[in-house]
Amino acid sequence: MNHDDVLGDRVIMASGACLAGGVRVGHGCYLGQSCTVRQRLTIGERSLIGMGAVVISDVEPGSVMVGNPARFLRKNSP
Repeated sequence: MNHDDVLGDRVIMASGACLAGGVRVGHGCYLGQSCTVRQRLTIGERSLIGMGAVVISDVEPGSVMVGNPARFLRKNSP
């Protein structure tokens, strides 16, 4: 994690997950191993960021994002 990041409740960050500065992660998110999130982005609540994904834009709540650059795969079921 870097400066000025904000994590909601029940956020899980696997080993090697990297957040640049000013990132906001919503409640109940899962950030997979070795994923990277660019500065000043928002990860919507209940989202899942896949292993090794590189997030370069905001993520809508309840999204599953995978790849480099990260792309929408499907909605995360509750």
